[in-house]
Amino acid sequence: MLWTVKFSLGLAIVIFAIESISSLSAELNGYKLYDIHPKTMEQIDYLRNITSGRSYDVLFAPKTSNETFKIVIGPDQQERFQQELQRKSIDFKISISNLTEYFQRFFAEIGDEKHQFGEVSFDRYLRYDEINAYLHRVVEKFPYLARIETMGKSYEGRNINAVHVSYSISALSVIVIIGGVHAREWASPACALYIIHHLIEESSEVDGFLMRFDWIILPLTNPDGYEYAHTKQPMWRMSRSRQNGGCYGVDLNRNFNFKWGRSGSSHHPCENTYRGETPFSENESKIIGTLLMSLKENCSFFVDIHSFGSFILFPWAYTNKHISRYKLLKQIGVTGASAIFHATGAQFEAGIPPDVLYAASGGSIDYAMGKAKIPCAITIELRGAGPTGFHPPPGEIEDIIHEGWIGIKAMIAKNHLVLNGVINLGRVFGSVLQRKLFFVWIVRSLILQVLD
Repeated sequence: MLWTVKFSLGLAIVIFAIESISSLSAELNGYKLYDIHPKTMEQIDYLRNITSGRSYDVLFAPKTSNETFKIVIGPDQQERFQQELQRKSIDFKISISNLTEYFQRFFAEIGDEKHQFGEVSFDRYLRYDEINAYLHRVVEKFPYLARIETMGKSYEGRNINAVHVSYSISALSVIVIIGGVHAREWASPACALYIIHHLIEESSEVDGFLMRFDWIILPLTNPDGYEYAHTKQPMWRMSRSRQNGGCYGVDLNRNFNFKWGRSGSSHHPCENTYRGETPFSENESKIIGTLLMSLKENCSFFVDIHSFGSFILFPWAYTNKHISRYKLLKQIGVTGASAIFHATGAQFEAGIPPDVLYAASGGSIDYAMGKAKIPCAITIELRGAGPTGFHPPPGEIEDIIHEGWIGIKAMIAKNHLVLNGVINLGRVFGSVLQRKLFFVWIVRSLILQVLD
């Protein structure tokens, strides 16, 4: 009987791989990915202007001239788009000439990996059923540390599960982490699973400071979109609810009931930033909102994991006006970015979305601080890799999500310091920045005091 179960589960994995290759939609056939290299702020402003309000899929729109502007263009618009770039003397290259063919090769390569159903792996992308199988297995193995909570169902009826990790009956507060809000950001659920794995299965290595919190982690907020991105359209971003005009999906990170419908969201149901007909029109965003409101007295830190861009973002996202806690949030964000840099060399930028990326109203972090009154809410945009940025090659997944976990730990520590004044810095930095870096920090501080 046990052999039969293992065989069936293994067969399911093989089917996942075959399904991803054979059922890809032809929707992206002929679509090209452009890497554009603006040299001046004038060129950046021009690119942002010509791509806003059109049916282009802008993957990354930098605000500085030393970064690459990434955009997907359909066959009917490519000639005109290239002419516009040439007219403005803007350098570009076509990094993917046909997205359908690219993803067919991509899925064929990652489908060769051998793995055990119910086990977690950080050199591949787990599907929805695999994620839930792992969550159930790890909770069964460590029932004294964790439990699964089904928060609700998606539009298509999939369970949206959270893992609740608790080391103590006298926790300081609750930390909430969500992943997989945008379907194509595959490193996001992987990072959330990485955190679950380290908190539970590697708990002997978890710093005592981190054990003083309760953790609620939802690795996959948008399971319908995530599965659709794995089986039909890998560039899919939104949920899968049916909208007017024959279009599908809502941008869940524009659907929260705080400053909904303002800048950075679309009223058009066929655009990638469509905000929905009403706030919380989507089950998935409503589940997160309900959770945050239920914890408003106890939650001290909220993280929404996204990719890509190497940013640490904090409210407000809907406006460039500063929140009252701006300076403190900036300190927390910079702490996370510094921790990542010192540990790995990767560079992250901390700031509010309108300053470093773009404005976005109706988002989770604005709701968390503006409505649920959580003291600190952060979006971490993980580092991108691979041509699209959203689909890092398997060999780079673990490095990327490890960076995210380093930054999150550091920000939790800094937030607690801000809220409570004094904590055991030696223990915190021992796990966050590594002990040797902590001692370097102490020595540097002493030297600066002497020089002063």
